[in-house]
Amino acid sequence: MDSKVGGVYSWKYFKILWNCFDLFIIIISIIDLITQELTHDNTQSSLQIDHNQQIHTQFERLNHFLKVLRVLRVLRSFRALRVLRTIRFIQPIHTIVKTCFKALPAMASITFIMIIITCISAIIARSLFGDICPEKFNNLIKTFFSLFTLLTLDDWYSVYQVCADRDYASFQLIFCLIYIFIINFILLNLLMAVL
Repeated sequence: MDSKVGGVYSWKYFKILWNCFDLFIIIISIIDLITQELTHDNTQSSLQIDHNQQIHTQFERLNHFLKVLRVLRVLRSFRALRVLRTIRFIQPIHTIVKTCFKALPAMASITFIMIIITCISAIIARSLFGDICPEKFNNLIKTFFSLFTLLTLDDWYSVYQVCADRDYASFQLIFCLIYIFIINFILLNLLMAVL
């Protein structure tokens, strides 16, 4: 990077966003390295100072500030995004990524419809089965979780089986099947078709 900035490219280097991203990651890494070193040194220094309370308090403040700066470590995880830089060189992957970005508005619309149907279904399920089957439909959070279990078809039978011994078991089965049919077989497949 140093040779690109100082040598051939100079000011043109900063016109490319990927180069600015690389510079950002390098600066964050340097700050993190410095804060690690200063935190380590301050921890050892504060252990040696036990009589002079004022100096000890200043070291504690500096140590606290440096620990706050260590939050920047999270930003270093953006280094994984550098892999995206190679996508522009591989044409098929570039086409797939571009298509995915073009499909985002349609996917957002379908997802919004799925959320609305799930909310309506949660309210209906809570009002119909809340008293009958409190293990799965006692409140809206449990109801949403039960409906999500139905959505993924992961152990959907357990949602039905808990309430199967009680009244309205056949009505609950019809409700579960209608919800699975609408959400999973229609909207989820529509979401995959758009993608």
